[in-house]
Amino acid sequence: MADAAEAAGLSADDFEALLGDVARDPERAFADLRELLSDATAALFASHSTETALAALARFDSHRFVSLLHHYELSNWFLYARAYARPSVELETRVAAVDLAMRAAPVALDWLLAEWVAPAVLVTPDPGRIGVPD
Repeated sequence: MADAAEAAGLSADDFEALLGDVARDPERAFADLRELLSDATAALFASHSTETALAALARFDSHRFVSLLHHYELSNWFLYARAYARPSVELETRVAAVDLAMRAAPVALDWLLAEWVAPAVLVTPDPGRIGVPD
């Protein structure tokens, strides 16, 4: 991450300060980064040329995590989606609903845990064996 931040022009001192901000409020950092990744990926997917993609990414230049954006290699996500995604109004509606719910939640990570992680644990055939080696 430090390499990506440096390549994006963030100084070592500014990167250290960014990590300090993350450590002070990790829940807010999670929400901010998730929103950036979601918004940037959607903007790239909606772009139909390199010029519109560049303009789409430029909209995020003031985001506090923009220097880390390339660390997540969104181009891979974008290319995968372009290659394998099938249009689905139902799926797009569900994705939008999850995104809105997480943005509206007081703590997005708590929403994620309550709505996705806890229910997944409840349907595990033998919860007592999770993480227990054979």
